[in-house]
Amino acid sequence: GDNPVGEAIRAELSRRGVNVAVVSTGLSQEESLAALQRAWQSGPTPHLFLTGAYDAQSATCVTEPGWSQRLSCGVLLPFWFCQRWFQLVSEAGLVDQATVVAVAALGGDFGFSGRVASAESGALAGLMKALGVEITRLRKSEFRSKVVDFAPGESPTKMAETVLQELAGGNRDVEVAYRGGRRYVVRP
Repeated sequence: GDNPVGEAIRAELSRRGVNVAVVSTGLSQEESLAALQRAWQSGPTPHLFLTGAYDAQSATCVTEPGWSQRLSCGVLLPFWFCQRWFQLVSEAGLVDQATVVAVAALGGDFGFSGRVASAESGALAGLMKALGVEITRLRKSEFRSKVVDFAPGESPTKMAETVLQELAGGNRDVEVAYRGGRRYVVRP
């Protein structure tokens, strides 16, 4: 994503010496997949961060044409993008080192309070959980998928730091939320 959260993650990773490729969420499916292919040719990209829920256009909209546009851009495109990215990761033999993280805007409590800024975040959370089940558990892999939800008003810089701390921590929690500086996890 090319939004403040995506930019903060890019800046923090670059500061740490990591090469980062940013793919705009405003591109078509074909353009996005071509951008992914170009980035991959520069060197394997085993870590994927999805930040489209923080695009200016991502606010929950239930009327047309807004809903159809966000369905395409905020739900379907990330699905196709993840699918192609995982295919490249698999072909490169990097599944056990790979991570995918979606940064959600569900209120810092996965929408339990009913204050959802971005409904597409729910779809991304489902995608991350499905990847966790299908790849990590069924294949007995070290692959990690994670969705990190934040309360409204959190600074993009703090969000980026928190997302990277989540990955560095090594925990296997897939659904993590932050509200008021506290970490919450969803458990069945």
